[in-house]
Formats: sequence, C-alpha cells, structure tokens
Amino acid sequence: MTLLRKRIIQQRQQIMLQLRKEDGFSLIEVMAAIVILSVIIMMGLTYFSSSLSYTKTNENKTVMVNLARNALVYAEKQDFAAWKKYFITDSKGTITGTACTSSSACSQYSFLVTNSSPEVLARVLNPNINGVQYTVTIRYQPTSTTTTSTSTTATDIRNNTSYLLPIQVSVQPTGRTNVTGTNVEGYITNETIR
Repeated sequence: MTLLRKRIIQQRQQIMLQLRKEDGFSLIEVMAAIVILSVIIMMGLTYFSSSLSYTKTNENKTVMVNLARNALVYAEKQDFAAWKKYFITDSKGTITGTACTSSSACSQYSFLVTNSSPEVLARVLNPNINGVQYTVTIRYQPTSTTTTSTSTTATDIRNNTSYLLPIQVSVQPTGRTNVTGTNVEGYITNETIR
C-alpha cells in the first residue's frame, strides 16, 4: 500500500507542478495582437470616414436638386409670354443669380416676374441654405423645330415654343470649388395647357 500511496503522491505533485507552471502570452504575442487590432480599427475608421464623406456629398446634391426644382417651379408659374419674349424674341438665353443679388439688381428681370416681386426672384436665384450660399442660373435650351409627321404629337408640342420653353436650371454653391453643381431640365408651359 505504500507503493500505491507513493504513486498517488507523485501524481498529485506532477499535477501541482503543471498547475504552478503558468503559461501566459509573451510580449511579442501581445504586440502582434495590438498591431493586428490597430490595422482592423484603421480600416474600419477609413470605411466610416468615406461613408460620411459620401453621405455629405449626397446631402449637398439633394439640396441643390431641390433648389433647382424650386427655381423651375417658380419660373413655371410666371407669365409664359414674358419669358418667351426674353428668351426667343430678345435672344437672351440666361437668367443668372450673379446678376441678381438684390431686389434692385433684379430690376432687369422685373418684367419676367409679374406674379411676384423682384425680391422674391433674388431669393430664388441666390438662396442661402444651412449657411451655404448658392447661385441659380436659368438657361433657355432651344430644341429642334422640325417635325416629320403632320399629326400633333407630344414631340411636336415640345418642339413648338408656342406651348413649351425648354429650360435648364443649374445650381452651384458659391465659393466652394470642391463641390460640383447640379442641373435640372424642365419646361415653362403656356397658360393654355397648364
């Protein structure tokens, strides 16, 4: 029995020695883990940074598209004959916010805005949204006036300036060279087909 007891004692001692032998991470292993974790975090931060930049760009684009639509709707509600005279008869193809920074400066366009004051036109052409100043430009876009059929189609109506004036509204942030502007196309319609 003493032999059995000695063996049990030896086994316990071996177990105790193994338990006392505490293996941990070496300094090199800890440093490697920190480097790997740092690389993963940096990749994540780069992803979130580019996502934030993309979101900001889309936000600016949305604001500019809405400003262009606002100017288009404003122009659509004005007197068609006055706009037609300005664009076609007088051969002036552009109305720009840079030439219309105040109501007195917009007096050159006062005949175009019979339904509102030049001050409203100045605010439409030079809006300030969230502290960012924008410049709106309205351009006449002449289209082909040749028609191939004798029937009146939607294409014939679009090409006939008696009913529609095709325009392009451009919006550009003032003083921000790194942001590209946006364009929206539409029509100023004659009152008879509104």
